[in-house]
Amino acid sequence: MRFEKGKSGNPGGRPKGFVDVQFIARHHTLDAIATLRQICNNRRAPPAARVSAATALLDRGWGKPRQEVDLNHRDVSVAQMTDEELDDRITRLLAGEKTSPGMPEKFSNVVH
Repeated sequence: MRFEKGKSGNPGGRPKGFVDVQFIARHHTLDAIATLRQICNNRRAPPAARVSAATALLDRGWGKPRQEVDLNHRDVSVAQMTDEELDDRITRLLAGEKTSPGMPEKFSNVVH
Protein backbone atom coordinates (compact mmCIF):
# COMPACT_ATOMS: atom_id res chain seq x y z
CA MET A 1 0.00 0.00 0.00
CA ARG A 2 1.46 3.36 -1.02
CA PHE A 3 0.61 6.65 0.59
CA GLU A 4 0.47 9.90 -1.31
CA LYS A 5 3.26 12.32 -0.51
CA GLY A 6 2.16 14.82 2.10
CA LYS A 7 -0.90 12.81 3.20
CA SER A 8 -1.12 11.02 6.54
CA GLY A 9 -1.57 7.27 6.65
CA ASN A 10 -3.66 7.82 9.77
CA PRO A 11 -5.69 11.02 9.21
CA GLY A 12 -7.88 10.38 12.27
CA GLY A 13 -4.84 10.28 14.54
CA ARG A 14 -4.52 8.22 17.70
CA PRO A 15 -7.78 6.72 19.02
CA LYS A 16 -9.39 8.75 21.81
CA GLY A 17 -9.58 5.67 24.07
CA PHE A 18 -5.81 5.86 24.56
CA VAL A 19 -6.09 9.22 26.29
CA ASP A 20 -8.75 7.85 28.66
CA VAL A 21 -6.56 4.88 29.70
CA GLN A 22 -3.58 7.15 30.23
CA PHE A 23 -5.67 9.59 32.27
CA ILE A 24 -7.02 6.80 34.52
CA ALA A 25 -3.59 5.18 34.93
CA ARG A 26 -2.02 8.49 35.93
CA HIS A 27 -4.59 8.87 38.66
CA HIS A 28 -3.31 5.60 40.18
CA THR A 29 0.35 6.65 40.16
CA LEU A 30 0.47 7.40 43.87
CA ASP A 31 -1.08 4.01 44.69
CA ALA A 32 1.46 2.27 42.45
CA ILE A 33 4.33 4.08 44.11
CA ALA A 34 2.88 3.26 47.55
CA THR A 35 2.71 -0.43 46.56
CA LEU A 36 6.35 -0.36 45.46
CA ARG A 37 7.29 1.37 48.70
CA GLN A 38 5.44 -1.29 50.75
CA ILE A 39 7.23 -4.06 48.88
CA CYS A 40 10.59 -2.40 49.47
CA ASN A 41 9.86 -2.20 53.20
CA ASN A 42 8.32 -5.68 53.63
CA ARG A 43 10.89 -8.37 52.88
CA ARG A 44 8.32 -11.17 53.47
CA ALA A 45 5.78 -9.97 50.89
CA PRO A 46 5.76 -11.85 47.56
CA PRO A 47 6.68 -8.95 45.29
CA ALA A 48 6.46 -10.48 41.82
CA ALA A 49 2.78 -9.97 41.01
CA ARG A 50 2.49 -6.64 42.79
CA VAL A 51 5.63 -5.20 41.20
CA SER A 52 4.46 -6.39 37.81
CA ALA A 53 1.08 -4.69 38.25
CA ALA A 54 2.63 -1.49 39.58
CA THR A 55 5.18 -1.40 36.75
CA ALA A 56 2.49 -1.98 34.14
CA LEU A 57 0.42 0.81 35.61
CA LEU A 58 3.36 3.22 35.64
CA ASP A 59 4.37 2.25 32.10
CA ARG A 60 0.88 2.96 30.82
CA GLY A 61 0.62 6.21 32.69
CA TRP A 62 4.06 7.66 32.13
CA GLY A 63 5.66 5.56 29.39
CA LYS A 64 8.60 3.19 29.62
CA PRO A 65 12.04 4.56 30.48
CA ARG A 66 14.21 5.52 27.54
CA GLN A 67 16.86 3.03 26.52
CA GLU A 68 20.31 3.94 25.31
CA VAL A 69 21.24 2.64 21.87
CA ASP A 70 24.84 2.58 20.67
CA LEU A 71 24.79 3.58 17.02
CA ASN A 72 28.57 3.53 16.73
CA HIS A 73 28.76 -0.28 16.60
CA ARG A 74 29.37 -1.48 13.08
CA ASP A 75 28.35 -5.07 12.47
CA VAL A 76 28.95 -5.55 8.76
CA SER A 77 28.96 -8.80 6.85
CA VAL A 78 32.10 -9.71 4.93
CA ALA A 79 30.21 -9.20 1.65
CA GLN A 80 29.63 -5.54 2.56
CA MET A 81 33.24 -4.75 3.52
CA THR A 82 35.60 -2.75 1.38
CA ASP A 83 38.90 -4.28 0.31
CA GLU A 84 40.69 -2.15 2.91
CA GLU A 85 38.37 -3.36 5.67
CA LEU A 86 38.87 -6.99 4.61
CA ASP A 87 42.66 -6.56 4.59
CA ASP A 88 42.53 -5.00 8.06
CA ARG A 89 40.31 -7.81 9.40
CA ILE A 90 42.56 -10.52 7.95
CA THR A 91 45.68 -8.82 9.35
CA ARG A 92 44.13 -8.62 12.83
CA LEU A 93 42.96 -12.25 12.72
CA LEU A 94 46.38 -13.48 11.59
CA ALA A 95 47.97 -11.51 14.42
CA GLY A 96 45.74 -13.41 16.85
CA GLU A 97 43.56 -10.45 17.79
CA LYS A 98 40.22 -11.71 19.05
CA THR A 99 38.39 -8.43 19.50
CA SER A 100 36.83 -6.16 16.94
CA PRO A 101 37.80 -2.49 16.79
CA GLY A 102 35.80 -0.56 19.37
CA MET A 103 34.84 -3.66 21.35
CA PRO A 104 35.36 -3.21 25.08
CA GLU A 105 38.23 -5.29 26.43
CA LYS A 106 35.95 -6.92 29.00
CA PHE A 107 34.19 -8.79 26.17
CA SER A 108 37.35 -10.06 24.48
CA ASN A 109 37.26 -13.34 26.42
CA VAL A 110 33.81 -14.26 25.00
CA VAL A 111 34.72 -13.65 21.36
CA HIS A 112 36.21 -16.70 19.66
